[in-house]
Amino acid sequence: MTSRRLPDTLIALSNRIVKMKHVLTLIMGVLLSSCANLSLNDVYRAPTFEYQQTQITSLDWSSLKGTTVIKIRNSNPYSLPVTDIDIEIWLEGQPWLTLDHKSLQTIPASSSIDLALDWGFVYQEILSQANSAYTRGEADFSVRIKPTLNVPLLGPQSLSWQESFTLPVPKLPKVSLNRWQIDSFSFTSIDMSFGFKIENPNVFSLSGDDLGLTLLREGRALTNIGAPSLNLNAKEDTNFTSTVSLSLLDVGKTVFDGLKEKRWPDGLDIEWRGKLFSKDLGMDLPSIQSLNVGGLD
Repeated sequence: MTSRRLPDTLIALSNRIVKMKHVLTLIMGVLLSSCANLSLNDVYRAPTFEYQQTQITSLDWSSLKGTTVIKIRNSNPYSLPVTDIDIEIWLEGQPWLTLDHKSLQTIPASSSIDLALDWGFVYQEILSQANSAYTRGEADFSVRIKPTLNVPLLGPQSLSWQESFTLPVPKLPKVSLNRWQIDSFSFTSIDMSFGFKIENPNVFSLSGDDLGLTLLREGRALTNIGAPSLNLNAKEDTNFTSTVSLSLLDVGKTVFDGLKEKRWPDGLDIEWRGKLFSKDLGMDLPSIQSLNVGGLD
């Protein structure tokens, strides 16, 4: 019995092996066909860059510093080493600043990171390179990032990304005397009224409760001139009038004669100061100290 069944068993086993070879051949064919159809996107997806915000970190009347934040997302299940990166800030469509950011060395797998770019400039640079931007009170910038990534199996892969944003170029407000007159005088005193104009040349609002004006004679303070609280929108101006009473002993006969003849005396000056805030920028502005009022003639 056993001798008769053995050949049959061998034949069945042989047939089974043949079928397995066909199945393996079919599987290998499918695998090879799939591999042949694989593209770069099947094994690697380029990180995405997203502009988050630009925040002014410090400001005075001659320079400005800020931080621009970019979010970088890596959807790949593996980290991406950064072998090289070029970061530039362009001003009005022209190269301007090159930023050093060697701290970005790896983009973690399946996650995102925020890249904070610190920069700064003085307004004179904008005036010399982009006079039209300085004139209109704001400048167009763009951040341009070109990293080179070491992608597993694929090797170096280069990317290029950019985003534009606009920043104000702060300018000092202007205070000028546009009207003055002697209201009355006596042998001992003189009463005067002044009309002032305050202009906000900026593209953002200005406000302040501590705008002060001082009348001086040859550098010595004679009296303070009252001023209202300041609240100006962008590119807006306002007028106000204030009166003072002065001792003839303080102003002197020469000054008095000049005022009576409707000519502003050389010996008198007016200075202004102020602590300002901008609700548009959401920050205090630098204090202004001892600036001459315009329009004194």
